Amino acid sequence: MTDVEREPAQDAETDAETGPETLDVVVLGGGSAGEVVAAECARAGRSVAVVEDHLVGGECPYLACIPSKSLLASAAEGVDWAEAVRRRDEHAKHQDDTEAVQDLRQAGVVVIRGRGVVEAPGGLRVERAAGSTRRLRFVDLVVCTGSEAVIPELPGLDDVRSRGDGGVWTSEAALTATELPPSLLVLGGGPVGAELAQAFSLLGSRVTLIESADRLLPTEPAFAGELLEQALTAAGVRVLTGTSAESVADEGNQGVTVSLSGGGTVAAQRLLIAVGRRPRWRDLGLEQVIPDLDQDAKAVSIDEYGRVAEHIWAAGDVTGQAPYTHGATHAARLIAANLVGGERALRLDTAPRAVYTRPGVLSVGLTPASPERARHGLRGSIVGDGADLADTAYGYLTAATGRIEVYIDDADGRVVGAVGVAPDAADLMGQAILAVRAGVLVMDWAQVIQPFPAASEVFGEPLRRLAVRVVEGRLHSPG
Repeated sequence: MTDVEREPAQDAETDAETGPETLDVVVLGGGSAGEVVAAECARAGRSVAVVEDHLVGGECPYLACIPSKSLLASAAEGVDWAEAVRRRDEHAKHQDDTEAVQDLRQAGVVVIRGRGVVEAPGGLRVERAAGSTRRLRFVDLVVCTGSEAVIPELPGLDDVRSRGDGGVWTSEAALTATELPPSLLVLGGGPVGAELAQAFSLLGSRVTLIESADRLLPTEPAFAGELLEQALTAAGVRVLTGTSAESVADEGNQGVTVSLSGGGTVAAQRLLIAVGRRPRWRDLGLEQVIPDLDQDAKAVSIDEYGRVAEHIWAAGDVTGQAPYTHGATHAARLIAANLVGGERALRLDTAPRAVYTRPGVLSVGLTPASPERARHGLRGSIVGDGADLADTAYGYLTAATGRIEVYIDDADGRVVGAVGVAPDAADLMGQAILAVRAGVLVMDWAQVIQPFPAASEVFGEPLRRLAVRVVEGRLHSPG
């Protein structure tokens, strides 16, 4: 099959015709965001139901974050495929959401299996797998329906997908596969494509990765994509940038052959599509409660507090903002606070962007590669400075390689962004995430005493140079 079957799990107790028909809050979608907002509201004394037609907990614990990181860890340890699969499936709880359902119920949340469709203001229809229908009334609705893999329009791709034998994978299929393909072609050089390319290559597949942009991670500063490409190449991945797939040919038991722009072909047993994800929001009936809903929009639009419209909220991938689990859960916590009387702004522009390859990549805030529309809060220009891990004592002692760069608003010295490529980049960059979120002045961060000989010492010289630049700029400014 071409993807994981999305049949709803059954649980007689949670799927019974029980629970109130009128609730304070109905959460449409029980993924990472849905779980958090539902549990937080229930603990605050609100009556809450979650409507979910697949796995409670969403894709992250069963089909995305957890199994992918498990495979990456196993690959780094050098274990064989069979052991890696055993660990992956154990970490992903064998796609069993019983514990997640129980946690929600213990928090006071009613869990309803089925597909929810808005019928009218304050009204939701739940279509159940068994064919029955249940109707709910609500005061507030929170849309947390996540996202789905984008399937590009390529000549021949539909023919291979319809074959039904797994010739074409999305990340879900790759992360539930039981057999290691001898060869794998990955379309897409973003976080998902890079992580799975590295994992499958180290576990024994012959992997080719194709990225249409001229470098990996094209929305980040060039050094990040360049260092990531070096890491993938060192892991045995053949990386082709500035190249796109033109068509796909079905080779039966031999797999697929992909024709490339500029000529040439690549053959592989499996083709993994990792070109991006699309917010899952259409066909939910939202037009019934949002008269001016833009049906051509890519995502559900929210204001700074998470509102879509009066009594309608949204969190997670469905909004197209901060499309990571940590972004979803952050937004969900603040929306829950707003639902019970708060007024908390989400500030999703400071959510970190992570790639968990080895070494990893962690970015936060603005960089010189950020689009103009993202720079509305700047008083001046984005300037940066950086350093290589190899030039630190930590790099000397561990042979670790990588680089960090820090970016400031040169008008006031405020830290606005940072990017790091390093072993355990997400941990190393913790202080950068805090600095960006808090709007720390680079002059202050430069005075932080970094431990020696630790990886974080890499921040010292770039911060001091940027601080000097700001001070000198003020000394020489007119007036």
